[in-house]
Amino acid sequence: MATDVEMTDAAPLGAPIDLTGDEGVMKTILVQGTGKINPKKGNDVSVHYVGTLLDGTEFDSSRSRSEPFSFKLGEGQVIKGWDKCVASMVAGEKCKVVLKPDYAYGVAGSPPKIPPNATLVFEIELLSFESEKDLNKDGGVLKSIVTDGEGYKQPSYETVCGFRIKVTSEKGEVLLDTFGGEVVNVTIGETKLMKGIETALKSMKKGERATFKVRKDYNEAHDEAFLKATAPALAKIPSNINFEAAIEMVDLTPPQETWELNGFAEKLDFALKRKAVGNNFFSKGDLALAAKKYKKALKVFEYDGGVSDEEKAKAKTEVKLPCHLNLAQCYLKSEKYKKAIEQCNKALELDAANIKGLWRRGTAYMESSEFVKSKQDFTRALEIEPENKSVKASMARLKKLEAEQDRKDKALFKNLFEKMREEDTAQSSPASAPLETS
Repeated sequence: MATDVEMTDAAPLGAPIDLTGDEGVMKTILVQGTGKINPKKGNDVSVHYVGTLLDGTEFDSSRSRSEPFSFKLGEGQVIKGWDKCVASMVAGEKCKVVLKPDYAYGVAGSPPKIPPNATLVFEIELLSFESEKDLNKDGGVLKSIVTDGEGYKQPSYETVCGFRIKVTSEKGEVLLDTFGGEVVNVTIGETKLMKGIETALKSMKKGERATFKVRKDYNEAHDEAFLKATAPALAKIPSNINFEAAIEMVDLTPPQETWELNGFAEKLDFALKRKAVGNNFFSKGDLALAAKKYKKALKVFEYDGGVSDEEKAKAKTEVKLPCHLNLAQCYLKSEKYKKAIEQCNKALELDAANIKGLWRRGTAYMESSEFVKSKQDFTRALEIEPENKSVKASMARLKKLEAEQDRKDKALFKNLFEKMREEDTAQSSPASAPLETS
């Protein structure tokens, strides 16, 4: 599959290259490599090397041990000059590199083999490097960094990602290419992306460019209508195929933090918007995304410091109570009854006479076969609102389930008692009398 990659121009053989600009790391290529891409920070690299002092005294050699040396590039596992040198190589390349003390073992050296303030000479051959990172540890999304990004921040929930993308099929057919200028914008957790693309984006930094091999089970059928409305370019990617994507992360905008919000009105508006997005996901049947939004809305008013009683009451009625109830409904529909009960408990702490809270908790108890607790909740709800059709229907269903359970219990006990009688009868039967021998 063809994607854009960063190519390394081969330096001429025998021409010293100053890799640091201060002649601290002087590299001379001895054998041109066959690779076209340099290893990147974090790649596992494998090399053979011979190390000598300026007078030719050998102090270390992987070749003499007949065992290649492996390390993670750019992670401080080797001396500074090695990281600089190996990062400039391609697979199959062999070079000679001269390291000044600042890029080797410094003023102290490494006694007894390496004296203080020593300049070192290495012959290094880059055998191979593992450029692909298995993002999910199952081979579903393999990543190769082409250009490192800035800083350390990566997308998290609610981060807005602006990126360019080129998608190629296994046969080399270009399915999508926005590198002509269009920047695709999506919000993590709001745009329902195929799993492979979201996994790829969440691994990247601003300014980073990378290629990804995505297995078809990470590209299962996505919400095409939703994508067409939110990120229409991505809707062009066919479902259930293996593909390769080249992605450039142009921009990252992290979500606004709660502590950054000014005043109650701004916090309330922020929480209500999250709740509204949650309601939209719920209406589309995406319970997991809806639940995340309700939790995020609740997070805004997790602490009530500096809020008046009137504002607390408003936050309770407009955000806290409905979000706990909506979360309970999400968990009921996804058959997570214990979590549904927990959310109903929180809602009923805010409003002990809330019909929805009592009904939904009673339903969760009923589905968990805790019929006594279920009946208590339904009974309490009907005391408050005797003609509530939903609660009356649930109470009728509960009675049927109780009757069915009673029949099962009676049948079980009947079989148990019959078995006990059979055992008692067998034990009380007279044994055969022994023959007289006298």
